[in-house]
Amino acid sequence: MTLPDAIREALERNAAQLSPITLTLAEYPPGYSAPEGRIDDWLVPEAVQAGEGPFPGMHQGQLLRITWQDGKFRTWRRTRSGRPESESVYESSSDGQVHYLLSRWAEGPSAMLKTRMDDPKENHPDAVLFDPTYLEACGLTMPTCGESVRSVPARSTILHQLDHGGELLAVDGNRVRIRADNPERVAAERVTDFRALEDELRRFAMSDEQIQNELAEVRRKQQLPKKWVWTFELDPEVHFAQRKIEASFEDGTLIRRMSCEDFQNIPGRDLHLPRKVAAEWFKRVPAPDENPATLSRVWELVEVESRAVDESRFVIEPEAPDTWVTDRTKPRG
Repeated sequence: MTLPDAIREALERNAAQLSPITLTLAEYPPGYSAPEGRIDDWLVPEAVQAGEGPFPGMHQGQLLRITWQDGKFRTWRRTRSGRPESESVYESSSDGQVHYLLSRWAEGPSAMLKTRMDDPKENHPDAVLFDPTYLEACGLTMPTCGESVRSVPARSTILHQLDHGGELLAVDGNRVRIRADNPERVAAERVTDFRALEDELRRFAMSDEQIQNELAEVRRKQQLPKKWVWTFELDPEVHFAQRKIEASFEDGTLIRRMSCEDFQNIPGRDLHLPRKVAAEWFKRVPAPDENPATLSRVWELVEVESRAVDESRFVIEPEAPDTWVTDRTKPRG
């Protein structure tokens, strides 16, 4: 069984046409109606933060801005828990050589960390440098870890899986099913020295209880089923953009679901991006009536800019004079 040429060619073209792009997104809990008007108004109001709705404690509103351009990126994320003094801003970027991470809070000094992208001690191969969830919902696999950011292009998730050992189970019209390695188990199985992992966790000032919980979680994931089954629903009316993606165990137990709607064409490209994405993560028990979503989030596309940005945009310079700067790009000795 093979993927139809029309689908393969469209998926390749969609991924190739992503760069350059700057996306401004609002992220909020389900059931929240984002107001019209200023982008600042998209932060979730204090009434929601107080615990209303099905997921208390997960109601932070966020504004996100992602720029992706030829293996370089810059992300900006502002979070507020309902009160202005709780506001925080995090920026992460790479100019292809250096990774910059800047944290700013409404109260207290800012902090900045600079590391080399090609230094495995500073940029772990599994360390995610920016949140790709919205783009994953669009059917794109992004290079978000370590040096891969500058050396691996964005790819169609379907094609990426098929090129990395995934088995094409079915093509039913515009629905594609693939069996592929469980990414959680693959990542966990990279851990073979638990003593070294424990030492690494202690560097982050974690308590003994937190460390033991982390070690237990890795061991648990090493025993998970080896395979996931992915179901992709594509829409030929918007150049085979992804309408829905579901991941499940082979027994049908649902793991997560992402749905896209209200597509917007990027001018001058075949690429269409959804104005709204809903994502759900599930408890992973076989009985459907006992497997409610344990976490749900919504991403809404606020603005799109498809022009290239100046290369200096990928270098972060601290604005506040009292910023704590840790520079690990210089030779040690």
